[in-house]
Amino acid sequence: MNYQLVRLHMPTSDESRERLSEIENQLAIHFEENPIGEYDGNEIGEGQFTVWLYGADADQLAKEVQKVLGPLSVPTGSFLFLRHGSVEDENAQVQKIPL
Repeated sequence: MNYQLVRLHMPTSDESRERLSEIENQLAIHFEENPIGEYDGNEIGEGQFTVWLYGADADQLAKEVQKVLGPLSVPTGSFLFLRHGSVEDENAQVQKIPL
């Protein structure tokens, strides 16, 4: 399968890590219960808390992420990064969606 990428980027501070972990947990639970994509963990560094998701359709993944985030409070400056194509595809379209 040709997996596409959606990354959720959220600015972080020491005080917000617990809240960001809860957002990540909500996404992991959602994608476990609704297998339209795969939750692939997080990365913390350089002032960012990043959550990685993969699936067949980056647009559909992004819509699902936004559905989960709707009732949650994400930090100002958060955004989604979408890659419409595989990692090997040098011509894959990328997109940034502010939240």
